[in-house]
Amino acid sequence: VGFCSTNRVSLQLGAVVITIDVEVE
Repeated sequence: VGFCSTNRVSLQLGAVVITIDVEVE
């Protein structure tokens, strides 16, 4: 389960980074 949790957080962080990237652009 820990792995799944880490994967989920990574995906969420990635989405946030992409959103910020698009906003900055």
